[in-house]
Amino acid sequence: MTTLTVTEARKKLYRLIDETALTHEPITITGKRGNTILISESDWRAIQKTMFLVNIPGMRDSIIKGLKTPIDDYSEDLVTYCLYKTCPKRCKKVSLFRP
Repeated sequence: MTTLTVTEARKKLYRLIDETALTHEPITITGKRGNTILISESDWRAIQKTMFLVNIPGMRDSIIKGLKTPIDDYSEDLVTYCLYKTCPKRCKKVSLFRP
């Protein structure tokens, strides 16, 4: 992982933004007040999604079980699950294969 001081990062900010978006490699920026990590927006969204899913009770075990299930055990039918309790107004649906 690349590490830069705040002063170095400030001089190269636009290039660093392009670099993180392209390579998906985080960049550590160090300063007197503290350190931070620069990551791409898509990586941040993926982290947020992962945190959301693993905090749903039973979801982590369900994902692990699904990863262990051979793909041939799944049918072509899609099952839609609602991830929000306030459905249908804020419903965000994810399609999953049904075993």
